[in-house]
Parts: sequence; C-alpha cells; structure tokens
Amino acid sequence: MQVCFQYSLHYIEHEGGELKHVAYLAPSDGKDPRRPLAEALCRDIPEDVCIMAYNDPFEKTRIKEMAEAFPDLAAHLMNIHAHIVDLLIPFRSGHYYRPAMGGSFSIKKVLPALFPNDSQLNYDNLAGAVHNGGDAMTIYPKIKDMSPDEQQAARQAL
Repeated sequence: MQVCFQYSLHYIEHEGGELKHVAYLAPSDGKDPRRPLAEALCRDIPEDVCIMAYNDPFEKTRIKEMAEAFPDLAAHLMNIHAHIVDLLIPFRSGHYYRPAMGGSFSIKKVLPALFPNDSQLNYDNLAGAVHNGGDAMTIYPKIKDMSPDEQQAARQAL
C-alpha cells in the first residue's frame, strides 16, 4: 500500500493574486500518517476549487483511498478528487513539445525543458537524499529512528 505522508500546495486565491505556498509533512512517529494528512488536505483545499496536478492518477487514487478509509472526510476529499485537472495532458497529447524533453513527458524532463535557465526547477539539482517519490518513501519511515540532527535533515530534504 502506498501511504501518503506529505504534500506541497502552491496556490493563488484570486486572479492577479500572489503565489502562496503551504506544505504538510506528517509527524515521524511511526503512526499511520493518513488521517492527519487527510484532515490537513481538507483544511488547506477548499471545496469547488480548481486543483492542478501533474500526472493526476497517483493523487486521485490516494485521495479516493483516504475517502474510503475516513468516511467523515469523504465528501470533501471526493470534491477535491473531482476538481483535479491533469497538467500532463497537453504534453502527452502532443500539443506542446520541446526537444529538451528527450521524448519523455516526465515532470523531471518537462520542467527543465520549459525553464532551461532556472536551475531551481531542475530535479538533478535537488539537494539532499530525496530526489523522487521512491527516495521519500524509503527515508520517511526511518526518521523516527534517527538522531535529532538526522531527523531535521531528513525532514528538510523531504
């Protein structure tokens, strides 16, 4: 089972508004992080708003699983689910392509192809031990057994 323990949201509340950010990383205490994460999602994402995700099947599947696990949050979670728009579609359908994407529609190829002069948007430049979801899933459950300094570094990398 893939268990969600973190998210990062960038949002604009109204046209012309400033870009804001909120992130959630569940406590590293060895307990099931899904309920606190689902509650935080419901707090941080209002109903009936447009939610954009890149390659949305992962997010939609996890949200549906949490809705099934927590019936009292299901209506809000499924409202989030219903309003997700997949940002991968224009690339996968061939509406936009750059040679730097190298035939891949992975966000790790698309993002630096769109913004080649912004090193912060290149996954190869990520600091720390977390470069992808697999790394995150490996490190997160180990945090509870780390020293405080290691915990802080791991949580920062996540």
